[in-house]
Amino acid sequence: MAYYIGTDIGGTFTDCVVLDDEGNIVVSKAPSTPSDFALGLIDSLHEAASQLSLNLPELLRQTRLFPHGCTIATNTLINQSGARVGLITTRGFEETLYIMRGSAYCQGLPVADWYHKPQNERPFEIVPLSEIVGINERIDK
Repeated sequence: MAYYIGTDIGGTFTDCVVLDDEGNIVVSKAPSTPSDFALGLIDSLHEAASQLSLNLPELLRQTRLFPHGCTIATNTLINQSGARVGLITTRGFEETLYIMRGSAYCQGLPVADWYHKPQNERPFEIVPLSEIVGINERIDK
């Protein structure tokens, strides 16, 4: 039997969904563990394996795909509650986060108003420009 596992770590619960080759679905949930979020993930996987009458190593050996979502990371970004960070990028691309996509926030505006969108205020800084460093990238010739 092949399994396909999807997980997501949230602030309160860690969710796990397992789908098998035959279309059967198992859903499990465990409390998230902020001191070490991996523990809540492992707990949700153990619960799913148990529902399948497997142990966790057996389930993982038979797993073909294991995408993972991380709602806690999204919430940290939105709430700006994470650690101070910097960014190392290719020299010449240091301002990419500030340029953003040209059509962002333009839906419903007349085309003439699009031209001045780059001067508009962004929602928040992900990384302050002073904390972005450009380096020469390695290129094989």
